[in-house]
Amino acid sequence: MVLIKDLLKKISDPRLTRSESALTRCALARELEASGSYEAACGALGDFWQGIGKRPRIIALEPAAQAAVLLRSGTLACCFDGAQRRPSAQQSAGQDLIREALDCYVEMGEKVRAVEARIEMAWWCCWRSEGAPDQARHMLIDATRDLSGEQEPELCVLALVRRAIIEKQAGRFAAALELLGEAASLCDGLAESYALKGIYHHTLALVLCGLGEIERRENYIDRALIEFAAAGSYFKLADYTRDHASSEHNLGQLHLKAGKLSQAREHLDRARRLYQSVKDRACVAVVHETRARLFLAEGRNFKAERLARVAVIALARDNSERAQVVKALTTHAVSLARLDRHDQAKEVLARAIATGERIGDSAGGPRRADACRRANPLFERRRTARGLRRRGLDAAARPTAASRDH
Repeated sequence: MVLIKDLLKKISDPRLTRSESALTRCALARELEASGSYEAACGALGDFWQGIGKRPRIIALEPAAQAAVLLRSGTLACCFDGAQRRPSAQQSAGQDLIREALDCYVEMGEKVRAVEARIEMAWWCCWRSEGAPDQARHMLIDATRDLSGEQEPELCVLALVRRAIIEKQAGRFAAALELLGEAASLCDGLAESYALKGIYHHTLALVLCGLGEIERRENYIDRALIEFAAAGSYFKLADYTRDHASSEHNLGQLHLKAGKLSQAREHLDRARRLYQSVKDRACVAVVHETRARLFLAEGRNFKAERLARVAVIALARDNSERAQVVKALTTHAVSLARLDRHDQAKEVLARAIATGERIGDSAGGPRRADACRRANPLFERRRTARGLRRRGLDAAARPTAASRDH
């Protein structure tokens, strides 16, 4: 993968034909899309991009350039729709463009580019949109069956990493780790593919975290710290600011969980600054929630309450995933309990539990109530049996396992 800054210079070359310009712009859009800069990626396509749900302008382009514009416009429509929570009909239009691009590559006999289109189709049409892991898994396997890792290592690594992500989401961490092990030697041979290397190390770190938690293996968590740090370094080299921030945030969370508060503060502050630099308000709010838990660990309860409240407001306003809103509400309730503001804590806790139930997390209510009880023993005494029945929280009065919200 070529660095974004190099592609930016290349697209301004007046000697490029329109088809050459289209191919260069598609390469730039691909990098920007992968980094999470969706609006910038749309802009990178220039007048070829006509908007989400609209057919791109491909008249007078050579067949290879037409297919490239169709593929990039399709993936952009899918990922941009997902980020903005747009209607599924518009996302379906993006999937149709990906399928059309695949047909074009097959008709031209462009085997490698057809493999790329199949990988994107498996990801966007089967996995991200329809949530069909089996279909996506088989399509990724078929796409790279006849592809040589020595000739096209980037596509092979990308397919293996995406298969690993699917396995991780299904809770099959051992299978995911095996796939990433298969990709390791290929990834080492990628000279300046900084972004893909970052994605590989980041995915490996997440898998190691999952395995470490399930098998209670501290050595996996130690390895995850190393992998997150490696991912952040590669993302920085690739100018993938959001992904760099995500790695820093994960490092902060792991250090916080281990009780290494000064290291946690360093990484969380860096994550916040990085997200702020790309004006990602929702992710800044997510980091605020983690920093609020850090303040609680430090005994700085007033700061924790203020920051958790800010996170709740920002996440609700940004229409973020409800799981993140639940997490922020729980942290806010805990901070209020620490400050002996029990009535407010009960109200916020009730909101957290109700929101959790709406996303199918009914079992999380007692765990969140237990977090408040552990934050301040007086919180439990102030909650009457009548109040518990009224809020549907009577199970929360019984001893529960330690909170896993953080």
